[in-house]
Amino acid sequence: MRTFTVKSLIIEKPNFVRKISVQTVIRKGIPGIKILGIPYQKANDLSIKLQTIFLSNQIPLPYENIQVNISPSILKQYYNYLDFSIFMSILLAFKNFDFLNPIEEIAFLGELTLLGELEPIENLSTFLVQGKSLHFNKFIIPKNTNNYSIDINHIKIAQISHIKELLDQSISFEYINKNKVNENELPKSLKIYKNLIEILPLIAGKHSFYFIEKQPINKNEFLNLLSFFIPDILPEEKDEFLIIHESIKRRPIKIIQSNITKKELIGDKKNLMESILYQNQFGFLLVNDFNGLKKDIILLFKTLLENQSINYYDFILKNNFWLLFFSIPCPCGNLFNPIKNCSCNHKQIINFHKKFELYLKESIDIIYFIDNNFITLQEKTMQEIKIKINKAILRQKEKYKDTNFNYNSEIPSHLIEKYCLFENEKTEHYWNEQTKFLSNNEKKIIRKIAQTFCDYSGNPRITEKDLQIALKVRNPLNFFEEPKIYHHFSDPLK
Repeated sequence: MRTFTVKSLIIEKPNFVRKISVQTVIRKGIPGIKILGIPYQKANDLSIKLQTIFLSNQIPLPYENIQVNISPSILKQYYNYLDFSIFMSILLAFKNFDFLNPIEEIAFLGELTLLGELEPIENLSTFLVQGKSLHFNKFIIPKNTNNYSIDINHIKIAQISHIKELLDQSISFEYINKNKVNENELPKSLKIYKNLIEILPLIAGKHSFYFIEKQPINKNEFLNLLSFFIPDILPEEKDEFLIIHESIKRRPIKIIQSNITKKELIGDKKNLMESILYQNQFGFLLVNDFNGLKKDIILLFKTLLENQSINYYDFILKNNFWLLFFSIPCPCGNLFNPIKNCSCNHKQIINFHKKFELYLKESIDIIYFIDNNFITLQEKTMQEIKIKINKAILRQKEKYKDTNFNYNSEIPSHLIEKYCLFENEKTEHYWNEQTKFLSNNEKKIIRKIAQTFCDYSGNPRITEKDLQIALKVRNPLNFFEEPKIYHHFSDPLK
């Protein structure tokens, strides 16, 4: 009989980890993998998955009975990142890797695909900080996790994209200390979504976004790109709420799935500090599928956008977030797909977006199409954009220092005339001509967007060019127009 134990972390709640031990026992008996300590169905599914991973990577398992014991046992629920720990416990029970000693110091974080690849991790810094407090000094994590979200002293990490790197013993642990991403730490080039460039300056004004995907995009990659250009959490922001993990400097990023519950989003009286809104303040919140959200969750976001806060029990949750909502273009998702045909008719497409028009359209700032076309930015261009965005944020901080708001998107309606001034009479005339058929709400939103472009460009007042860009990015869902849809059906490559 052979045994081997690894210690690791399990994600029990979206932002909370727990230390576990995973012990593998190999002995004579009916060949197979049996997992104890988690619900039966999950254990059975995970056993099949692990056997597939071993098989796909041509790692022969011992023709014996393999039993995995997880302690503490009876884990009723977990969110992710358990299978990598179990895989390593089984592997190390019959293979020796000296370079991983002492094994007690290492946590294995990541979800494995059936081919043995590691999926990216959300909110990695939160898990690493908690892991460090539980006496882990080394972590093996997915390579495609964004480095710029990691800024924790005195731990070592090894990033891998596939378990073959472990089998080849071609990994190395390095200290990561990125408390600040300065110009010398910028990559030489950065691949970025092409149609993100035009609206990238708007993150300086903390505007809310509603993206319609022409083709599905990688949301983690998208969030990491945005957060790259925003400065770390500012000292005055830290003072506004209780930071749970003081060592985290980078702004948190979080993807919210459409099946989110109200309790998970805003917590309750007993566990407010464990809620998503509390844990991710001053960071990026991305709603992955707006159309799948329940009405009560949409109304919470609507309140957050309109009132800039949610009064909850004796606590006020402020809108300190960059809010981004994603939607597919139609019920089948293929409206703008150059290869697949859309099976939806015009009425179905209109009805599909009624929920957004009814609940959120009047509260959101940017409505924009996005696809997965990329361009590459060189180091000099990235530095210029990052510097201009940071300067725009500082301009707003200075301009609004005597108010109760900090960003252009938060300007109250009665103060727009005071803070969003036009360059000259010609610009004002252009504004009046272009907006004479728009509602007051549309005008208010467009003018605040123009002010952000003004701050980004370093202009003292809003120019005609600022207005032109603002009018363009505030897209009033004009793809609803029937001729455009039918034109797409007739020629899907256009």
